[in-house]
Amino acid sequence: QQQGQQQSPQQQDQQTPGREQLEQARERMQQAIEQLQQQKHDEASDEQDAAIARLEEMKAELEEILRQLREEEQGLFLAMLEARFQRMLELQLDINNGTLKLDRVPPEERNDDRHFTRSTKLSRDESKNVTEAEKALMLLKEEGSSVAFPEAVEMMRDNMQAVSGRLERGLVADTTQLLERLIVESLEEMIFALQREMEKQDQEPQDGEGQQGEQGDPSLVDALAELKMVRSLQSQVNRLTQQYGQAFEGEQATEPEDLEFLQKLSVRQLRIHDATYDLSIGKNR
Repeated sequence: QQQGQQQSPQQQDQQTPGREQLEQARERMQQAIEQLQQQKHDEASDEQDAAIARLEEMKAELEEILRQLREEEQGLFLAMLEARFQRMLELQLDINNGTLKLDRVPPEERNDDRHFTRSTKLSRDESKNVTEAEKALMLLKEEGSSVAFPEAVEMMRDNMQAVSGRLERGLVADTTQLLERLIVESLEEMIFALQREMEKQDQEPQDGEGQQGEQGDPSLVDALAELKMVRSLQSQVNRLTQQYGQAFEGEQATEPEDLEFLQKLSVRQLRIHDATYDLSIGKNR
């Protein structure tokens, strides 16, 4: 900032991207005007062509600068998301370990007050991850280039909410543990996809393939990562359907949390179908 204050306005103008080409084009235009006024049509045409060439140079330079800025911004966004998911994964693994420890205690040896106190603590920790997932979901929707990732985060958040509700009721058995494993799987898969995308960005300038700006704004992740995420979401729905079918075999769910989650589970299949269709028509491009 101090260096910028010490520079003269003329020095700052010279550093503006495309400024030199724009000034040259302006000069060519002025010369063309003078040639036309003197009825020197051939000379005026030459000056106009030169002005157009300078403007094309400026356009190309500015497009390259914008492309680099978009790539830098996307790199920061990927790194920020990856760091957030890493923190969520660390907390989730602690929650999963705590749930397993509680479940290993035989029912007859469980002290009700102590069991519920520990389970409630885990429920509060899971609620923290719910908040983080909602923030990540908002960021992904604002970014707008991914179809599968927002769906994955939204379904992961639903799983977290279900886990939090079950832990609050002291439920630490199979269904809770399956939901917790699915959360970890989602986080690990998203972290891996983000890391691969950042590695690709680091390699592209060296390979001379950093031409995404010519094809439009780059997507958050490539199409293969999107398809893998959709496949993972479908697998999760299948596993949860089987688990809840076994848990409530011969009877109906009565707890509000279970009823709400089962309703969300029925909606997931439609959302996965819609996401698959959006990918097939390139809606994220």
